[in-house]
Amino acid sequence: MDPPRAGRVLALLGDTSDAEGIVAAARGCDLLVCETTYDAGRDAKARAWGHSTTTMTGELARRIHAKNLIITHFSSRYTESDDGNSAGNLMSVETLLAETRLACPGTAVLAASDLWSYEIS
Repeated sequence: MDPPRAGRVLALLGDTSDAEGIVAAARGCDLLVCETTYDAGRDAKARAWGHSTTTMTGELARRIHAKNLIITHFSSRYTESDDGNSAGNLMSVETLLAETRLACPGTAVLAASDLWSYEIS
């Protein structure tokens, strides 16, 4: 490998309920992209299926001192917005964002959506 060089650092995680293996490499990253399949109240389900909750993702971002966090891979139980038009869906992606932000103050948190893009600054 070449010696380290200055530049942007991106940490991209797929389905995972235990990100311990990436902590050292991701520390201080400019951008963490991480699945956040479930809300904070579904911890047992997330672990059983190998996914993350809002709290798990936010705590990871805080632990590694991520500057920015994009959450993605939401369960279909969450609506796109709090418009109340989706029967059976009690929470929205905005709720997931709020829960994640509580776990990682100081990190900018955004939610990915189809055809959306983000430029690391």
